[in-house]
Amino acid sequence: MISATIIAAVISYYTSKKLNAKQNKASQDIQILKHQLERSREAETKSEQLQSIMKRYRDPLLRSAFELQSRFFNILKQNLLWVYLINGTTQEREYTIQSTLFVMAQYFGWIEILRRDIQFLDLGNVKENRELSKLLESISGLFLTDYYGSEFRIFRIEQRAIGELMINQKDNKLDCIGYHDFVENLQKPEFYKWFKKIENDIKKLSESDGANETRLYQIQHSLIDLMEFLDDKKHPRIPPEVRTKA
Repeated sequence: MISATIIAAVISYYTSKKLNAKQNKASQDIQILKHQLERSREAETKSEQLQSIMKRYRDPLLRSAFELQSRFFNILKQNLLWVYLINGTTQEREYTIQSTLFVMAQYFGWIEILRRDIQFLDLGNVKENRELSKLLESISGLFLTDYYGSEFRIFRIEQRAIGELMINQKDNKLDCIGYHDFVENLQKPEFYKWFKKIENDIKKLSESDGANETRLYQIQHSLIDLMEFLDDKKHPRIPPEVRTKA
C-alpha cells in the first residue's frame, strides 16, 4: 500500500505546481496590465502635448484659413478682381494684389510655425493629429499639383519658403508679420521674388474669362473643412453663415 506520507507529498507537489501556474498567470496578467496602462498614459501625454500646441495656434490658424478662403470666395463668386483690379483706382488695384498675396503668405506662415512646433513630437497615433495632418496635406497638395495647370501652383518647398519669410520671432515666441511689414517687404527684391509668379497669376486670372479656377475652388472648399475642424463646435469663433463653399 502507498503510504500516507507519499500521498501527502504527491498532493503537495501538484498543489504547488498549480499554485505556481496561477502565480505565473497572475504575474503575466499584471505585466500586460502595466503595459496597457503605460500605453494609455503615453497616449494621454501625447494628446495633451497636441492640445497645448493647438491652444496656442488654433485661433491664428483658424483666422488665416478664414481670410484666405474668404478672398478666394470673393474672387470666384463676387467678381472681386473685375471690380477692384480691372475697374478700380490705382490704390484699389495695389491693395487687391497686395492683400491677396498677404492672406496666402499668412496662411503658409502659420502652417510653418505649427510644423516647427510639432515636428519633433511623436504624435502619429493621436487621432486629432492624424485628422489635422490629413486636412493640411490636402490643402498643400492642391497648391502644388500640376493637375490644374500652372496658375497658382506653389510647390511644397516654395510653400515652406514663403511661410519662413512670414515668421517673426520675438522673446522665443513665433508670430506672423503683419500686413504693414509685408507690404514694406514686397519692395525688397529678395522678398518679392517669391511672390512675383503669384502676382502674375492674379493678373492673368483677372484678364481671362476662360481661366482655370478649379484649383481655387478646391482649395477654398478644403479651407472650409479645415475651419470646421479647428473651430469650437458649441461656440464657433467664425459664424457658420460665412463658411460657404464657392
